[in-house]
Amino acid sequence: MSKQSKIRWRDRDTEQLARKVKNFNAKLTRLTKNNPALADVLPERVSAKALKHDITNRQEYNRVIKALSAFTEKGAESVVTGKQGVTTTKWQLQQVKKAVAIENRRRKKQAERLSAAPVMIGGKLYTNVRRMAGMQAMQPLQIRLDTRTQLSWENFAKYMERQMLGGGQADEQRYLKSCTDCWSRLCTASQITLLKDTMERIGVGKCLKAYYNGVDELRPEYIYDAVYTQQIPVSAAVQNILNSMHRIAGYPELHENRLKGHYNRGVKTAPRNKYKFGESEEK
Repeated sequence: MSKQSKIRWRDRDTEQLARKVKNFNAKLTRLTKNNPALADVLPERVSAKALKHDITNRQEYNRVIKALSAFTEKGAESVVTGKQGVTTTKWQLQQVKKAVAIENRRRKKQAERLSAAPVMIGGKLYTNVRRMAGMQAMQPLQIRLDTRTQLSWENFAKYMERQMLGGGQADEQRYLKSCTDCWSRLCTASQITLLKDTMERIGVGKCLKAYYNGVDELRPEYIYDAVYTQQIPVSAAVQNILNSMHRIAGYPELHENRLKGHYNRGVKTAPRNKYKFGESEEK
């Protein structure tokens, strides 16, 4: 999923980022030269070009500038050791704590929004139903420096670094992965491809917003409930999901189980045949 930058880059922004990156890398060079043993603990060198590509808005830009500046402060390179022997720098630990706090605030907001959203099934509103599915993915993160292994800590720190850049895109990626993971349990490869391609063409962000607004068919776990609780065929459940995507995109709904094809880019019509949904396709 490609990122779309919403920041308007000014010359002074580019110059400031380049200067901060230069100072950050210069301190790394100086520290490793004076004490080579620190090389495994210190953060990796950074690239102004790569950061500029990853930054999607002004808020992220300001966070990056503050983070780079913080490392150049005296003592930021001090080594912190966890109870299990995990080593990191004072700077990295502080950055991870900030990132975790931001991510947990975002997760709490999403959980509150989702738990309060009414459920819509087949375009009909069910006001007395509340949805708890998906809450596990919104549980607050924990740093747990004292109980992690070195590899676990490094992976967690990198994950939080990615969350700090492009938080909205990260939400969409998690949602798309949750959907495809659920679809893969019951759908054929061709059904999964059609669902995933349709969601990406319409916009994962639009589908995620509709999910938060209560469209039940766009709930990742909907496929399970449709097949095992409602006892409808997999092909019918897939059609329901596609119809929900159609509705939020303004496309005509599908009224037959025999569906084929993907959308032609930019053409608001039902999919033109690519493969057949049928009983022989179902698992």
